[in-house]
Amino acid sequence: MRMLYDHVLIKPLEKKTVVLIPDKQASVPHKGEVVSVGPGDAYGYPEPIQTTVKFMDKIYFSRDRAKEVTLGGKTFYVVKERDCLGVITDEEAKD
Repeated sequence: MRMLYDHVLIKPLEKKTVVLIPDKQASVPHKGEVVSVGPGDAYGYPEPIQTTVKFMDKIYFSRDRAKEVTLGGKTFYVVKERDCLGVITDEEAKD
């Protein structure tokens, strides 16, 4: 799937679990891997602002702002780049 504007397609890195308290679970950051990224958005400015996350980046994202999509039988999430909370560095991934 080719993303448009500042949208990011994310493959979740955590297994989907049953949530008993959805409000608390939604606010917890989730880990994912970037599968596809749009080119950016102009937000009303003359020139587009390019996205900063890249393919294969491991990130934290806010699942309560994400749209769930199914592609090839697998679950992915689509978020705007501003809903990506941070990129996980190699040193942090080892912890």
